Amino acid sequence: MAGIGPITVDPTTQNRAVGRQLMQQVLDRVTQRRFPGVWLVQAAYHNRSLSLYARLGFLAREPLSTMQGAPLVVQIPGYTV
Repeated sequence: MAGIGPITVDPTTQNRAVGRQLMQQVLDRVTQRRFPGVWLVQAAYHNRSLSLYARLGFLAREPLSTMQGAPLVVQIPGYTV
């Protein structure tokens, strides 16, 4: 499997098909290298990129979360936390 990310377009050059061109180049490379599939992680708050990825054939599979902050100091008998 191929993994894509992160791909970022400078805000001053957005809405000029740069993101689509970058993604198409990456997908062409995936095809050339004969990967059986592609994984892509997308920032959930960015609806325009979600729309682009859907148009390129990606399907939403599962949500991911980023957790930040100090870890909890928790002891659960029989488990490593």
